Amino acid sequence: MGKVLKKCAYLLLALVILAGIFSGCKGKSGESNTVREIVSQGKSEYKIVIGAESGECTGFAAEELQNFIERAASVRLEIVEDTALSEGSSGKYISVGDTVLFDSASLDAEKLGKDGFVLRTDGDNVLICGMRERATLYGVYDFLEKYVGVRFLTDDYTFIPEVSKISVSDLNETEVPDFEIRSYWTTETQRDPLFAARRRTVTVWNFSDEKYGGGLYDDFYNDGHNVLRLLGEAGTTFEAHPECYASINGERKNLDICWTNGVTDDGELDESMSVSTAKSLIEGIKARCDLYPTVEYFMIAQEDSQNNICTCSRCNAVREKYGSYSSAMIRMINLVAREVQTWADSERGGRPINIVTMSYEYSEQPPVRQNEKGEYIPTDAQVIPEPNVYVQFAPLRAGNLAYALNDPLQDASTVNNLAGWLSLTNNLFLYTYTTNFANYLWYVPDLLPIGQNIRYFRDLGISQVICEGGEQYPDIWQAELRAYIYTQMMWDADLDPMTLAEEYFNKLCGAYADEALQFLYLMEDSLNETKQTAGKDFLMRGFEWITGSATNYKYNPVAVLERAASIAEDAAARAAEDPALEEADRERIVRLFENMSLTPRVMIHCNYTSYYSTAGWKAFAYELYEDLESFRYLDILKGFNCYFTDFS
Repeated sequence: MGKVLKKCAYLLLALVILAGIFSGCKGKSGESNTVREIVSQGKSEYKIVIGAESGECTGFAAEELQNFIERAASVRLEIVEDTALSEGSSGKYISVGDTVLFDSASLDAEKLGKDGFVLRTDGDNVLICGMRERATLYGVYDFLEKYVGVRFLTDDYTFIPEVSKISVSDLNETEVPDFEIRSYWTTETQRDPLFAARRRTVTVWNFSDEKYGGGLYDDFYNDGHNVLRLLGEAGTTFEAHPECYASINGERKNLDICWTNGVTDDGELDESMSVSTAKSLIEGIKARCDLYPTVEYFMIAQEDSQNNICTCSRCNAVREKYGSYSSAMIRMINLVAREVQTWADSERGGRPINIVTMSYEYSEQPPVRQNEKGEYIPTDAQVIPEPNVYVQFAPLRAGNLAYALNDPLQDASTVNNLAGWLSLTNNLFLYTYTTNFANYLWYVPDLLPIGQNIRYFRDLGISQVICEGGEQYPDIWQAELRAYIYTQMMWDADLDPMTLAEEYFNKLCGAYADEALQFLYLMEDSLNETKQTAGKDFLMRGFEWITGSATNYKYNPVAVLERAASIAEDAAARAAEDPALEEADRERIVRLFENMSLTPRVMIHCNYTSYYSTAGWKAFAYELYEDLESFRYLDILKGFNCYFTDFS
């Protein structure tokens, strides 16, 4: 899981000699500790080879390899198809994907999963291959990072070192991500599927070009809060069948669905009804299964609301009997999952279908109770998720962003809800939040909890993690930093978030990395010290602005904020006048520090009158207002008590 599994080359050679195998490699094995110079002093004897039947993604992977090697070492390797290689060819090649130099059929599918890949050497040749084309593309990016020094930092800046030599010794590496499905949702990763691919993740909501390896929908058809769409796709309109929709305050409304309509008291399909919510969901999923024949997971999720809950007599009776709002939902999802799998078994060749639903807002609390030992147990067999049902745990309003989910200081309801779901099923997905939605610019002190959370998720056996952070506005420095950290750790959970943050700023800022890290350490250290003394009182929820919470001025010393703003502003001013910087680097670094300065300034503004007298507030606000406008961020503060109502 997420580790580089390296075996000594001499052991591999012995296995080749004794067993006559080399994991699909064709040709002679390299001698121990052989150094292969891919590029040396502006020259190369190597070519990049792809299979003649390779798809678009493998071709693109070869082009990426060619492009970044040329940009780093000023040498352009030719790309050839393997049909150009004669039997026993003695050239030097970097083989990308399934070629005559490497037979991918010999790879261990169970071990590699969907996105795992191998990096190997065979004689002079370097071999990069995964179980599918996207995995091979990820293998190319891994090679570029490890052996060329490339770092994909943001969607508009990739660190490419100038090198005179690229070489590799004997390789027998297998890389497998800790999580099968990985996505970090920001404006940048969502709008740019190529950047997501370079970070070895996928975009969340949109389809991705096949040359980038496809997107989330290749594995998981997750269109979010979708139950109303599913009914519509099945032809069940609100006007024709209001009984399939939620009853709210005694009136049927097109805001969510009725979770008991079409489900009998024993949890089976009510065949006496020609049209029902249950039948419509089943038909909607069947249609999607046929549209996407390779997808394994399909979402059925409530609409995005805390309060639009069906309160018809049957839904209320189920919730009262089983103890939570999620009970009616799980009974419905179980029914749909059984019916769809039965259909797939009989009419679609036994294709496995998994249904994913959300534990979110009104369904966060699982249908469990505690026994005399304090252990969570299901309230009834009907609310235990079926083997092909997955629950995506998404604690939006309850979770405390300042602490990891397994931290004793985490919000008790969130900890208990997660424990309850874990008692019901091992099929958990995670949808987590990494920003203060009430104010995207506010500093979230979560760099240490990132590591705790990711390792905890891995140790629980969770296979899918989606993180949402700062998706509404572009270029927010915190979102871009966290995208780098999270995507690295989703692949290898044992990485250290602070080390990754240091690497990020060192590569992004060059000579100005010290100022960026000084800013980061100042904010982190101050708030972590506050967390140690405040404990659970230090509360930062994803969607709330709470007096006495982490946004309170007492938890955010103004001297720290002033110092942080000064560091960022001074760095921006120095970089703007630095003759040693190339123009593009100057613009990037100045813009970054200007963006970073907004965080402490907004935090000061929102509590200004608690820090100072009101005399200077208007001048402070005007200047901040203009800078926010330059980043198109003004709406971030709209509707909250720190908006510029007097000045806009």
